[in-house]
Amino acid sequence: GIREYTATDSMNQINWKASAKANHLMVNTHFDNQNARVVLLFNIDTHVTQRSYRLAETCISMAATLLFHFNKAGLSYKMAVNAKEPTTDKLLISDFGKGEEHYKNLLRTLCRLDLKKEPEDFLSFFHTQANQFSQKNENTTYVILSNYRKPLLTDIYGIKQKEGYHMHFICPERKECMTIAPYVTYVEVNPDA
Repeated sequence: GIREYTATDSMNQINWKASAKANHLMVNTHFDNQNARVVLLFNIDTHVTQRSYRLAETCISMAATLLFHFNKAGLSYKMAVNAKEPTTDKLLISDFGKGEEHYKNLLRTLCRLDLKKEPEDFLSFFHTQANQFSQKNENTTYVILSNYRKPLLTDIYGIKQKEGYHMHFICPERKECMTIAPYVTYVEVNPDA
């Protein structure tokens, strides 16, 4: 991948062709599968004012698909969801793991999500005690799966990117609701089907 240059990068990482196109320094990023780690930050809150359970269920399905691909690639991965565990009343945040058992445990976690309960503040994953960004690691990629994409979230996402975190923002959305939002990659869904 390619990302913006930070002061901690060495000069030999600079991609001069991409830098010329972007009009600022860009660096190449490489990930070794053996050391690569992925943090899936899953926001069950939707962008719309009225709850859309079908859209939320589509997002859950997409989270399961992402976990499948992380597992298949042999990556070490974890998932943090802004919902509380029904029995312990703690946020659903797993540890890093890999393999079939870890994958199945996270699928069970997705099955236990209660969409009728009000989700916790998703921004707590970026700060306070639920912070998932406490350690900056070149081998760690953060994948945000969120239909919610209001400026408060996209602004803090942009800050994390500029700080050198490897991040991707995936937004499942109906085609007619897609609007321009910085840093967001839309994935067209049809939750009414």
